[in-house]
Amino acid sequence: MENFLHRIGAMARDTDGKLRPTAAGLLMFGHEYEIVREFPHYFLDYQEHDRSATEDERWTDRIVSSSGDWSGNICDFYFRVYNRIAQDIKVPFKLNGADRIDDTPLHKALREALANALIHADYYDRRGLVIQKWPDKIRIANPGAFRINVQEALVGGVSDPRNESLIKMFNLINVGERAVDCQVFAPFDKSRRGRCQRL
Repeated sequence: MENFLHRIGAMARDTDGKLRPTAAGLLMFGHEYEIVREFPHYFLDYQEHDRSATEDERWTDRIVSSSGDWSGNICDFYFRVYNRIAQDIKVPFKLNGADRIDDTPLHKALREALANALIHADYYDRRGLVIQKWPDKIRIANPGAFRINVQEALVGGVSDPRNESLIKMFNLINVGERAVDCQVFAPFDKSRRGRCQRL
C-alpha cells in the first residue's frame, strides 16, 4: 500500500528515507484533525438551501469537514457532495445497446466543477471552500487567487494547476478530465456558448 501511495504522490520519502504523507496525501486521505495541523484554516462546507426555507433558516442541510462524524478529507467530501447534488439531476431514458446510460453532460460538468474547486483551492488561505446549492443554481467558491489570466482561461489551452498530485489522484478515480465543455452551461449563460475549450 505504501508503494502505491508513493507512486501517486500521497507519500514521499523524508531526509531519513522514511515514507511520510505529502500535503496532497493528507488532504486526500487524512482526517480533518490531522489536516488542520498542516492547514490551520482548512474548512469544507456544503449547504443546501430550499425555496421553502424561512428567513431564520440559513440552510436546510449542511455537510462540513469539521463535524467529526466522517473523515473530513477532500476525497470523502467530493463523493458526499457529488452524490447529494447528482440525485437532483434529471436523467432521460437512453440506451446504449441493452444498457441504460445514466450519465449526462450535466453530471460530467458537475464532477469537473467539484474536482476543480477541490484541486485548485489554496488550503493555506484563511477562507474555506463553500458550495451552496439552491433548487435552481449552485455556487462554488474556493480559496486562493486565480493562477492564470481570466481571458486565457476562457480561450482555453492554458493551465497552471495548484497541486498536480491532487489532479493525479482524482484522475485515478476517473474524476477531473482537465477539460470542460461549456456547451453544458449554455442554457444558463448563452453569452459563453462555444467560448470554453480544453483547459
